[in-house]
Amino acid sequence: MAAPKLKIVKKEDFVDLPLPERIKVGPFYYRTRWFDELESFKTGNSGYCDDGALEIGLLDAMPPQRQAEVLLHEVLHACFNIADLRGGPMPEEEKIVTTLTFQMLGVYRDNPDLMAWLDQKFGMLGME
Repeated sequence: MAAPKLKIVKKEDFVDLPLPERIKVGPFYYRTRWFDELESFKTGNSGYCDDGALEIGLLDAMPPQRQAEVLLHEVLHACFNIADLRGGPMPEEEKIVTTLTFQMLGVYRDNPDLMAWLDQKFGMLGME
């Protein structure tokens, strides 16, 4: 079986998609927002997930691939929290992976704009 051919993608082929305004995780809708380097300096974070406010924040001054990685990281925090994996002894790896898999499938299904945004940022790999 022949190896799949790689498609050469040029940076000008991309339209810069906006950050999705909200992301559905389980039954909840998380608002998203960009924050600047000053706020990042104060908190020491490049992203956050605030379950009380149902908000995910992302540092605006990062390369596209880093933006995608940090956003997905924060979405996984939301999945983790909604699945109630906090508190008590640390769950076993298999329980975490299984639970997050079903949560992420729901996020994927419910947020086509998020998936397009992540796909665009990772598709730009090496085109900076």
